[in-house]
This record gives sequence, C-alpha cells and structure tokens, in this order.
Amino acid sequence: MKVDKSLAGLSIEEIRQRRAQAPEARQAQREAAMKAIKDRMKAIAAKKAEKKAADKKAAEKAAAEKKEKAAAKAPAKGESKKAAKKAAQPKAKPQASKTKAPKSAKPEAKSR
Repeated sequence: MKVDKSLAGLSIEEIRQRRAQAPEARQAQREAAMKAIKDRMKAIAAKKAEKKAADKKAAEKAAAEKKEKAAAKAPAKGESKKAAKKAAQPKAKPQASKTKAPKSAKPEAKSR
C-alpha cells in the first residue's frame, strides 16, 4: 500500500500537481527562476561597480584639492620656508597686559 504524505511547506495536492507536470514544464520553471536570480545578481554587481566608481572619483577629487592646497602653502622660488610661514600667518596686534605686578612671595614676619 502506497501512502502520500505532505512535506514541509507543500500540501499533498501540490505534490500531485508537480508529479503530473511534464518534465519540460518543470525545467522551464527552474530556468526562469535561475534567470531571475542571475538578473538580480547582475543588478547588485552593477550597483556596486557604480558606487565604487563614484567613490574613486570622489577620492581623486579630494586628492586634487589636497594637492592644490599644498601647492598654495608651498613657498615661492627663492623664498625661504620661514619667510613663507611668516607671510602666511596673520599679524597679531600686541595687547597691553592687564595683570598686576606680583607681590612678594612671603610677607614679612611681624615681631612681637
């Protein structure tokens, strides 16, 4: 006596329908599912490649800006590094000191 049991996620009716299908139909379903998976994977790979290209472009732009900034800070020909630094720094105005002169460290001892 042959007994049919349902499997996890499939009812007995679904199993019977699949058995009754022609092998070509099952093969066509399998191929369609595989094609869908491959298309999805290609889309993901394309997104990754696009993001990687954008990141590379941003890194190149940042490197170019950094290079320009360094070139702007570099001293001109014939100018020393110290002179270039001095010229780059803004001149500060001297401020008058507002602190009082310090008192002597120890007060004199009083005699009795």
